[in-house]
Amino acid sequence: MTSKIFRLLCTWLVLFSSQVFSKVVVFPVTGLNLTTYPDNVSQGLVSFLPDASETTPVYYQLSSFKVNGADVDKSKLKLKNYYTNGFSSLDRYRAILSGKEKSNSVTTMFEFKPTWYDVPGVYSGLLTANINANERINSYKLEPLPEVPIQVIVSPKTSLSLNPAQFSIATSSFNTPIIREVALSFASNKPRWGLYISAENLNNSTDKQVENDRVYVRIKDSLNPKPWVSLARPAEILSGQATPPSDIATLEFMVNSKRLDKAGNYLGRIKFFVANK
Repeated sequence: MTSKIFRLLCTWLVLFSSQVFSKVVVFPVTGLNLTTYPDNVSQGLVSFLPDASETTPVYYQLSSFKVNGADVDKSKLKLKNYYTNGFSSLDRYRAILSGKEKSNSVTTMFEFKPTWYDVPGVYSGLLTANINANERINSYKLEPLPEVPIQVIVSPKTSLSLNPAQFSIATSSFNTPIIREVALSFASNKPRWGLYISAENLNNSTDKQVENDRVYVRIKDSLNPKPWVSLARPAEILSGQATPPSDIATLEFMVNSKRLDKAGNYLGRIKFFVANK
């Protein structure tokens, strides 16, 4: 009989203890994990579940945000929930809980939209609450509020387009070149990049060839014409830093002719490569 009374007393004490300390649980426990690329909005949900005795408003702020050891503008990460007017930046404290939830969870949506100037990599941060953890520990009703880890992976991206995308080039000579102009649009979030071009051999239906060492390119510059560059092997024609989509150059192509070239249409491909620098 005494043993039964003791077990009941222990059970009552455990239940009483679990209701004394107010706490907030975060789902998922791994925090926020996003993957994105330039100009793409990536969103994720995090739920904050208080118990019924959590009656204190709770605010969170992005206390740190880094990529490759460098600080990132904290206002780039935004949140939206019942207590914000649309998406609000996390460079300051934002309401997460009002203290009136009565054990109902509040789901908060987070979003991150990198620009072309945001370097590829893993952006790591930490959401921390405005209520001092030690003050909560010293209170008989409050547990420390959980910190929320943030991870955003920004993938590398390069965009390239030609106008026209397909084109023909008449054979000619360096003395009287017949030039084909092609507009080049380009974008990349790589901090430093180099753009390379090469050409395949051009073939006709009878297996005759125009060798790729006779296909040439240069950047158009009316005031200071550039030398022609053979495309027999990859040749760097441009380099730069991270840039949004823009028309960065007009390319001029020429094919050097030979006396023995047979008339006809010769088909082949011109290849573009982007490399980190």
